[in-house]
Amino acid sequence: VSGNLTHLVLRSHLIRTMEGVSKLKHLELLELYDNMIDEINDLCPGELVDKGEEEEEEDDGLPAKNLRVLDISYNVIRDMNPISQCLNLQELYIAQNKIKSIRGIGQLTQLRKVDLGANRIRVMEEEELSGLINLEELWLGKNKIEHIGGISKLTKLRRLDVQSNRLTS
Repeated sequence: VSGNLTHLVLRSHLIRTMEGVSKLKHLELLELYDNMIDEINDLCPGELVDKGEEEEEEDDGLPAKNLRVLDISYNVIRDMNPISQCLNLQELYIAQNKIKSIRGIGQLTQLRKVDLGANRIRVMEEEELSGLINLEELWLGKNKIEHIGGISKLTKLRRLDVQSNRLTS
């Protein structure tokens, strides 16, 4: 696969790892919808901190830098924290996984659309949500959410879906 690839769609396969994605430094859209991925890796440089200058320059072009759209819905992902390094992400689709916490999403200020539906989330932490200053659409249906903190700070929010949760107020 060419290193100049900007869009990669690998829907409905039996893919278990994101191996090789790090070579796609110009990637803007990545769809790995409906696979068997259990870990987000090889995408974001976050784990490469504290390396020598040479390595940092080399790692500078990992897909996280240019990625605008990431669809990893219908997999078996438990931890979305590595996404925190994808600072230019505008659309994140991570529905139908095994996510319990939205940790790592708070500094993604460019996000406009987020789909976290059908996961195992119980609480939407204010410190994570309130940083999403450009968020227009938030899909949270079919979780176990009891409380959503920071929703009032999302001034650009146009669409909110919280169907089938455990909200009490």
